[in-house]
Amino acid sequence: MPLAVIHSDTYTLHAPTFEIAPGGLVTQYFESPQRVDVILEALRATDWAAIRAPDEGKHDSLPLIVHDADYVGFVRDGYREWLAARPALPADRPPTYYPATVPPPRWRRKAAHPKQAIEAYGYYTFDLTSPLIDGTYEAALGSARCAMTAANLVLYGERAAYALCRPPGHHAGRDFSGGYCYFNNTAIAAKILSMRGPVAVLDIDYHHGNGTQDIFYADDRVLTVSIHADPAHDYPYFVGYADELGEGEGEGNNLNVPLPLHTTGEWYLQSIELVLDRIHLFQPWALVVAVGFDTYGGDPISKFSLDTTDYPIIARRIKKLNVPTVIVQEGGYHLESLGRNAAAFLGEFAA
Repeated sequence: MPLAVIHSDTYTLHAPTFEIAPGGLVTQYFESPQRVDVILEALRATDWAAIRAPDEGKHDSLPLIVHDADYVGFVRDGYREWLAARPALPADRPPTYYPATVPPPRWRRKAAHPKQAIEAYGYYTFDLTSPLIDGTYEAALGSARCAMTAANLVLYGERAAYALCRPPGHHAGRDFSGGYCYFNNTAIAAKILSMRGPVAVLDIDYHHGNGTQDIFYADDRVLTVSIHADPAHDYPYFVGYADELGEGEGEGNNLNVPLPLHTTGEWYLQSIELVLDRIHLFQPWALVVAVGFDTYGGDPISKFSLDTTDYPIIARRIKKLNVPTVIVQEGGYHLESLGRNAAAFLGEFAA
């Protein structure tokens, strides 16, 4: 049975040439367009991937279903405004907008938005991994449209659909970017599906889905579940702990399962069984899987030890929930294995 694969050509528009790593090191930008290239190459070699473009239309208002208007406006206009006001920039690389200051939370709650563009980005981000460049907004919007289209397909009867999103989205919160993410594609898909009834999000990226948690933390219609590296030892460090359970109407609807560094496939599969039991109890009509293949043992920025053979097993266990499923691409940075891992996982949803 064919699996719909939603892919937008806008992924090439966001291609920063460097990132600022911990310790101030300037390194290659790991979240590169080549990630989509290798996944597409692997999927085109199958007989089940039905690759198509997202639904027609510009959809500028789409991010507003999960993000604040001021934040969306900044992602849209911030680079252009910064470029107009920028100081002298190095000539050896394209203009790249990183924040100059980031306020602590107690200041941010009280602060008026900075008037100077050079300072404004710090208000809307929590790290140095998500610069704005020419084309970032268009790429992020195209990525969100992929998630929207996959969700609409499931809403109207498909059993599964895959949104090949780039940039990824699960670190983007209601009003902030971070972790290579600008608009939260997973949250957009879940929000659309929640119009019909309760929805569960299962995040199986190496890193905690802090942005998705932020968006749905007080929402009783969406259960958010994340299996990830223990934030005491890896990104995003300050969120993703087991005692974060939701608040208000969403209390009890957030489940974090932090795992130790170097977790193996066997250990990971035990955690999958645990969270699937919780999802089953929630009785969602649909599921959104935020999939990251940075859990792979060779990933350059992660520290788990899963193998390609683990991914179809994980997929089969998820599929046993027997609910319509949207799969949204998040991380995965080992280019030599990324396409192979994606095809191994997704092929189970085409079976």
